[in-house]
Amino acid sequence: MAMQLSYTMMTEQAGPKDLVSYVDGAEEAGIDFAVSSFVCAKRHM
Repeated sequence: MAMQLSYTMMTEQAGPKDLVSYVDGAEEAGIDFAVSSFVCAKRHM
């Protein structure tokens, strides 16, 4: 089985337009697939 490379979209660090741009760039660089991280943090005061 061949090694595959992935790109993780950090939804907590960039907006939707930037994420799409980053994934496009990763695809052009030969990345096989992208996954998304989602962190739901609740701030307690």
